[in-house]
Amino acid sequence: MNSMSLLLICLIIAFCPGPLHGTSDGSVGLLSRIDFAPALLEMISRELERTTGRHFSLIFQPVEASGSVTFNDSTPLMLIEKGIPETMLPEGFEKTGLTINLVWVLAAGRDVTQVLGSQTLTLEKFAALLAELRQNDPQRFPWFEPLLSKNTMRNFCLLYGEKAPKTSTKRHRTAMFHQQPHAAAMLYRAIEAELLNPLSVEADLGLAMEVFAAGDADFVSYWIPQSYLANAALRPAYLAGVSFTPFPISGNRTMLPRMTLNLWKSKEQKIDAIISATDPDQQDAAIVELDFLSETAWINSSYTANYDALIVGDL
Repeated sequence: MNSMSLLLICLIIAFCPGPLHGTSDGSVGLLSRIDFAPALLEMISRELERTTGRHFSLIFQPVEASGSVTFNDSTPLMLIEKGIPETMLPEGFEKTGLTINLVWVLAAGRDVTQVLGSQTLTLEKFAALLAELRQNDPQRFPWFEPLLSKNTMRNFCLLYGEKAPKTSTKRHRTAMFHQQPHAAAMLYRAIEAELLNPLSVEADLGLAMEVFAAGDADFVSYWIPQSYLANAALRPAYLAGVSFTPFPISGNRTMLPRMTLNLWKSKEQKIDAIISATDPDQQDAAIVELDFLSETAWINSSYTANYDALIVGDL
């Protein structure tokens, strides 16, 4: 059995309720547009347990803006992505003051983290480091992304711009990937330069996290609870030594897309927080609050054009 398969099995075991986790206090429904992977579900479960002092098993149900939601009467608690219309929720539920913030960051593997040290990772340094890693190991792609994930492509377009008529020029055709005018061109040129693994265009979130966990890539985008940025001790053991930083954009600026999960409960259910759920913001990063309706609207109207531009190189 290879290391990637073994790690995935371990994550699934760690996530499932049972003797390893102790007695479950019930189930929590999780409603979101994100294509969750087992490792991310485990992080959310750990964060909910840290906040409430109780362990819950998660039941994930993906939600689309035009879709309907079927609820299980045996789940009196629900984590609901900010912006999902209340008309889609069952009657008799109320929002609590408990939230879990997830942020979309750039993860760097242990070896790269040691090289980076405490220096700020700019977009130029990121490009130079990728080129150096590729040169040192020509058989290995240093960067991997789940670009089949509509939400990942949305985040790249949010940070680096969308494809638009006449945005690419002759100058951009010879420029490095970090000098491109929009996300699709940036990612295409990174693949062309053999810095970003071409399998990224067919990868979902689960596969990308597996590749990174197996040490087959040095960088990958990652959803994590925001509390992990300020307190590395909260992270699970398999993330020890991994560093997380907001994605660098032009100059010395960074942006931090953030999704909020609100805990809702049936009116008969009692739930209390044992710690403050407030996460300190990254002082140097511009927080971009993501909303279910606006994000799904963009995905429905603009994802295909940007993804197709990436696939065929129509930049």
